[in-house]
Amino acid sequence: MEDRFYEEEELSLSQLFEVLKRRKNLIIYFFIFTVVIITGLSFLKTPIYEAKATILIDREGANVLIFRDLFTVQGGNWDQKFNSQVRMIKSHTLAKKVIKKLNLEGELSAGLRVQNPNIRLSMLVKRFLSHLKVQPIPKTRLVEVKYRDTDPKRAAQIVNTLVDEFIKFTIELKGESARRASEYLTEQIEKLRRNLAEKEKELQKYSQRKDLYYLTDKQNTIIQKFAQLNNAYTKAQINRVNQESFYRELLSKKYEEYPNVVNNPLIQSLKAEYSKLEAEYRQKAAIFKPDYPEMKSLRSRMQALKERIAKETRNLGEEALRAARARYLSALKAEQSLKQLLDEQKKQMSAANTSSIYYNSLKIEVKNMRNLLEHLTKKQKESLLSANLEGMRTSNIKIVDRAEVPLIPVSPDKKLNFLLAVLLGLSGGIFLAFVVDALDNSIKSPEEVEKLFRLPVLGVTPNLNGAASDAYGRYYGKKKRKGGGNTSPELIVIKDPESQFAELIKTITTSILLSKPKSPPKVLTITSSMPKEGKTTIATNLALSLATLQKKVLLVDGDLRRPMVHKVFNISNKTGLSTLMSGRSTLSESVKVYKGNENIFLLPAGPIPPNPVELLNSSTMEKFMDYAREKFDHVIMDAPPLVGISDPMVLAKMSDGVIVVIWAGKTTRKRLEDSISLLRKYDISPLGIIVNRIGYRGSYYYYDYYGYYYYGEGSAQSHSSET
Repeated sequence: MEDRFYEEEELSLSQLFEVLKRRKNLIIYFFIFTVVIITGLSFLKTPIYEAKATILIDREGANVLIFRDLFTVQGGNWDQKFNSQVRMIKSHTLAKKVIKKLNLEGELSAGLRVQNPNIRLSMLVKRFLSHLKVQPIPKTRLVEVKYRDTDPKRAAQIVNTLVDEFIKFTIELKGESARRASEYLTEQIEKLRRNLAEKEKELQKYSQRKDLYYLTDKQNTIIQKFAQLNNAYTKAQINRVNQESFYRELLSKKYEEYPNVVNNPLIQSLKAEYSKLEAEYRQKAAIFKPDYPEMKSLRSRMQALKERIAKETRNLGEEALRAARARYLSALKAEQSLKQLLDEQKKQMSAANTSSIYYNSLKIEVKNMRNLLEHLTKKQKESLLSANLEGMRTSNIKIVDRAEVPLIPVSPDKKLNFLLAVLLGLSGGIFLAFVVDALDNSIKSPEEVEKLFRLPVLGVTPNLNGAASDAYGRYYGKKKRKGGGNTSPELIVIKDPESQFAELIKTITTSILLSKPKSPPKVLTITSSMPKEGKTTIATNLALSLATLQKKVLLVDGDLRRPMVHKVFNISNKTGLSTLMSGRSTLSESVKVYKGNENIFLLPAGPIPPNPVELLNSSTMEKFMDYAREKFDHVIMDAPPLVGISDPMVLAKMSDGVIVVIWAGKTTRKRLEDSISLLRKYDISPLGIIVNRIGYRGSYYYYDYYGYYYYGEGSAQSHSSET
């Protein structure tokens, strides 16, 4: 892991407040944007109305004969079927009936471009059901049926039509089993009648041909045995018909319609739990988006529950179907076995060559067939009666409240949306402020430099451009600069000595002189971690500040790559440091005296040479520096930035101290760390850091202190009057 001069520290409570203050504009803008957008969308969004009807799913009345009653299948308790009927309201069959009856294809097909009619109808049903909500009222048998639509009248019409169709649908379902039983019994009766007619004809012809009148005891024994077998065979036939009918009924149904599935406590419990989750999902869908973590979790739980219901239903259905098939096959096998015994008994009768025995066997067979026909006919009549009664009976579902046309939309909830917008805007703005601040690794305050890099901060200077400096100037009653405020910031100490900036430069000057009390540094190299951080402004004003203390100061432009001193002081750059070091000019030709202050001597960079570092690292430069130390009280060298060139290192080695200028809010921690590492690599320890262009709001306490101290009563009065 890379070594660092500093360790990241956790934010304290005061630092958290400092972040909020520093990013308050971002928080305000985000808050206003969020509130305006959400509130605006709430007013622009098409209102949605919800119609509601309440129905009562009551217990069944007096039982009537239905298909399962014919075959000893026990029905379930109606209380256990409550959830099944609730789920039935949202069936696709009912949805299709309502869509077709009210001609809703046009309203529901908006945006659909599916040509296949089956797929299109399926998608219309899904859209219809997505607007429908069926919600049982806890601890009652009441159920609320709700539908949402942009048209309030249509919403009420849909709910009322759906409830009416649901009542019809349940009545139709109750008579369906009886009708299926009646159809099957009719088929069996017709078949039995044909067989009976043939047997009766055979009995009549045989009786006439043999002229039979009586039977012997032996014949009676054979006939009785035959009669017993024939009677058992008849019962086996009835049982087989019953079991086959029930098995066929199960084959025609879905697993979820099987009695053992409908009445199973586990299935009912799982469906009730699914209904609760579905109701919760629809409730929260009005607030949260589908990709919200809680919504994803609910969908996942609903899907898992749905899969388990399907699995349990399939297992129970398969088990019931296997059992019914086993009973049917067992009854069929018993019937076939008795048929075989009966056939053998017939052979014995035939072998005995007793015509009367055969006659009586035919008679008994005809009698049993008549009994079977009578039994099936009776059941058919009961089944038809059951089907008719089912069609005429009153439904157990009652309408408590029909849907009325809603007057107030349920969505959008403008008050709720506004409160959510305020909450989201505030919390989101604060979160965004901390995110932006965390991503912003720039240095923002002097304390940050001292805490992270263990280096002294020699002083701070304000940002002379932008709203921060304007606010700062108004706050402290700063005098306007001469010339209408067009004073160059590099000369502000001379041009506007009463300005706050000039006072801060003087404070920095004092800090430098006191940094080494016994021997104040004479030769200072001013550099920065990157270009345009204000090193030239600091260097020129620092030289001017020392000159106002009656110090003889030489300002050297050591930036032989992008020189600026000659532009600041508006002097010629034909001769300077580069020509002096190369021997193309003399000292008197290269050094100029500043007209604004006779204590300031200027050595511009001169023409840009092809080999700056060689000139700076020459013996001529060393001799010149020795000469400058003797002739001047202070030498200020404006060095290039520490951006991977060795020029500032060479100048720093010749000086008594190096000062690094950084741009508050712009210079990153990593950049300053690299700059300090570079200096220490050459065994150069920075004298200190100057934090330039610091915003008024970011470090207002510095300005409070300096403004009060340097301007005395007048400034304090101005300060108090404006605050």
